Amino acid sequence: MHQRNSSSADRDIGLSAKRVERILFSDIDINDPFFDSFKIDYCDFEHWFSRKSRDGSFAFVANGECGIEGFIYVKEELHDYGEVSPALPPSRKLKIGSLKLKSSGRRLGCKFVKSILGYAKSIGCESVYFTIFDKYAYVIDLFQQFGFKYHGIKQSENGKEEVYLLEEV
Repeated sequence: MHQRNSSSADRDIGLSAKRVERILFSDIDINDPFFDSFKIDYCDFEHWFSRKSRDGSFAFVANGECGIEGFIYVKEELHDYGEVSPALPPSRKLKIGSLKLKSSGRRLGCKFVKSILGYAKSIGCESVYFTIFDKYAYVIDLFQQFGFKYHGIKQSENGKEEVYLLEEV
């Protein structure tokens, strides 16, 4: 079972039965079968996860009766790293670095998007973006319902990912 960070900043932000919570990576079980697809899609996922555990990073997580049902890692960016073509507009951004929802149900997905947008606004970010493989069309559709628009491409050792941007939070 995953433990919740008890800091007042790490409060429940879910809307009903399944809560979306901010949880430290070090309190998340990387061996949960939920992460199997990440391990397939991203060649260095386990090393990245371990690094995030050591540096005190957190993720937004929804736990269910059978384990993790949703996971989103975010990080604030103050400058452009040049990985995206065309370049993202200069602004204080929140990058959604890793995201996965166990089902294509809208209810949990909406909770996650609202949680992320609320967090971005609370820390003063002007825009939010994410990269995703096009095979996850249901996630792309969900974020587009909140105003995210296709921006461009990010090419990496893991392949070509599409970039979606919400310019004003």
